[in-house]
Amino acid sequence: MISIELEDDRVYVHGHAGQGRFGSDIVCAGISALAETLRFSLEELTDDIIAVADDDGLMDIKFETLSLAGGLLVESFVIGATAIANGWPENVQVRDDRSRRVTKNTA
Repeated sequence: MISIELEDDRVYVHGHAGQGRFGSDIVCAGISALAETLRFSLEELTDDIIAVADDDGLMDIKFETLSLAGGLLVESFVIGATAIANGWPENVQVRDDRSRRVTKNTA
């Protein structure tokens, strides 16, 4: 099971989907692509200060600062990850403990 934990200062993705055999797991590939895109987009498209731990089955992105643009990137990640979790609930779980979110009403 991949667990995605969202906090005000962090996106923490860990675990393995177990949907398919190693190297052919489309659920794992989808979540991994979203997490990597979030990381590189924050680094390339914003001036936000982040710290990243990246290892097999782990992506931990901590925010020292998070701009409006960075918040929108996080929201985009959440939309994609939630869509995957809705399609494969036995393989992906999303827990959102953030006190504030960027929405179309505040952007």
